[in-house]
This record gives sequence, C-alpha cells and structure tokens, in this order.
Amino acid sequence: SRTLRYATANSGTSIIDGGTSSGSHVQVKIQMSGGTSLQAADRALFGHERPASERIHWMFSPWKDERVAKLMHWIQAMGHGLGTLGVNQFIEHKSRGALFVNADSRYWQNAEEPNFDWLSFDDVVPSYDQTLQESLAFYEPYNQVLVFVILLSPSGNSAAMWRRKIEVPDSVRKRHGVELAEITEKLSGRRIVITVDELSCFLLAGC
Repeated sequence: SRTLRYATANSGTSIIDGGTSSGSHVQVKIQMSGGTSLQAADRALFGHERPASERIHWMFSPWKDERVAKLMHWIQAMGHGLGTLGVNQFIEHKSRGALFVNADSRYWQNAEEPNFDWLSFDDVVPSYDQTLQESLAFYEPYNQVLVFVILLSPSGNSAAMWRRKIEVPDSVRKRHGVELAEITEKLSGRRIVITVDELSCFLLAGC
C-alpha cells in the first residue's frame, strides 16, 4: 500500500494543546493511524488504471452524507488542536504536507474519534491530482494547516474529497515562529513539479 508506506511513521496518540475560543487551554488527544486508515483509499488516490479526474471528485456537497457532515463539525470544533498537530508535523518532517482523514475510519477504542494521517507533497504526487498537489505546494505553513476529508465509493475505486483550511493558532505561531520561518525559507527555492497524469508542469514555489 502506497499510503501505508508514506504514513507509517506517524501512528499513536498525539496529546496536544487544544485551546478554546474563550482562551482556555486543555489537552486533547488526536489519533494518528500510521497509514492504516488510508489503506482502503489506495486505489482511489493512486490507482493509475484510470486518470485522476475519474478517481478523485471535488465538487460534492459535504452535507449530504451524515458521516462527512459529522466529521466536518468535529474538525471545526477541534480546529485549535488540529492546527497545532499540523504545525508539529510540518516541523517534524520539514516538508509541506497535510492531514488526511477517511470518513469511514475511526479510532478502534472510540467510535467517535477519527484517525488522521500526514502526507507530504512528495507523497501525493503519484495521485496525479492537480488540486491535491497544488494545495500542498502553495499553502502557507505559517498561517494554515490543511485537512483533507476522504469518502470512498463502495468499490473503493474512487473517492469524494473535501479540503478544509485551519488557521494556525496565535500561540502556536508565536511558540514555533522561528522554526516555521526557517523551514519555509529553505523550501521556498525548491522546484515544484505538478504531475497530472501524463503531463508535468514545473513551477517555483511562491510563483
């Protein structure tokens, strides 16, 4: 499994600051699956038997499926924690990336808790999906964390996907500002290759 290979280093429970809008701070637990929750999405994300436009669909409403709707509300409620987790992952891997969650996957000890995985830009290139690659290539890690929600078709051959942008909490930005700036600067001159099925376009980060 490509997804398991990419995300296998990130598994277990992340206990992080889950500050609230009132300014209070509590510890929250967010589960990382180590790629296991994305295994079922392998064909939809990376199956080259069909073009990306037939495997990955971006235009569906997230509110027509109860699983996705509940997950969207959970992501909104846990924005501070997810923002913190995304920054931690960016600093750890020193690469632009995003959090991914399968709407059908839940933490085995709690059916209400979703499992997340971190995939880098290099990890998603084999998807050949332009939206996915450009999202990871050009977001601003200092300000945003990206979260992608995946809902597989019954066959597992295709998936609907949604993107959410989580604002990096001010406290996290202040605490890790130097690291974020240093890593982002090192990445800024990197040549970015967006691969779309048989075509590739070469871009410079930030252009």
